[in-house]
Amino acid sequence: MVELAHFSSEICGGQGSSHLYSNVFIGSVAGGSVLFTVALGVFFACFCRWKVFRRKVNREHPKIFSLPSMDDLCFKSICTHNFTLQCLEIATRKYDTLIGEGGFGFIYRGTLPDGQEVAVKVGSATST
Repeated sequence: MVELAHFSSEICGGQGSSHLYSNVFIGSVAGGSVLFTVALGVFFACFCRWKVFRRKVNREHPKIFSLPSMDDLCFKSICTHNFTLQCLEIATRKYDTLIGEGGFGFIYRGTLPDGQEVAVKVGSATST
């Protein structure tokens, strides 16, 4: 029996069980590294596929819901007129419908006697 122990000690390099534990440790670290790398690759592949799928969905459902009509695309001539205060008060129904305001005054909606809709800006006291 002594000879068998001596023989196995010579085959394993004379280190016995400590050599076995170091091999198990190295194998575990290498296997864990391979497993981690594979898991990271699967996660990356799934993320890329999800991103491509999301782009495809966005292309199928564009964010523009309606296109302007041809009436909106044609250019209309702009002309200026001078109106009396009384005419503007009639057109805006005494400044009834406020549609906006800015740093230089208030903007009211109005309709001229010929039916054309207009925006009338009334300057504030501080605007010049």
